Amino acid sequence: MCLAVPAKVISLEGEDGVVDLGGNRLSVRMALTPGIRVDQWVLVHAGFSIAKIETSDALETWGYLKACYAGDATGLDRDADEMVASSRVAAEGTAR
Repeated sequence: MCLAVPAKVISLEGEDGVVDLGGNRLSVRMALTPGIRVDQWVLVHAGFSIAKIETSDALETWGYLKACYAGDATGLDRDADEMVASSRVAAEGTAR
């Protein structure tokens, strides 16, 4: 599974940029997000900015990531169990 992480654009120079990833600075290639500007948020994956996202979505995602890192995954097990159960029901339905 792959994960793209929200990052705030700090500086731009052509198709290269520097983003803030939770307090860490990272150089990324911005070629896939033309028109992006400083202070906007992007999703970063494998050293590339792959999409522009809204500030509210970026901050919400960082909240989830911080909660998981801190061990407060309240509700995530329940959600995962529900997805597994739904998958089993769907698989049983197609196997008949």
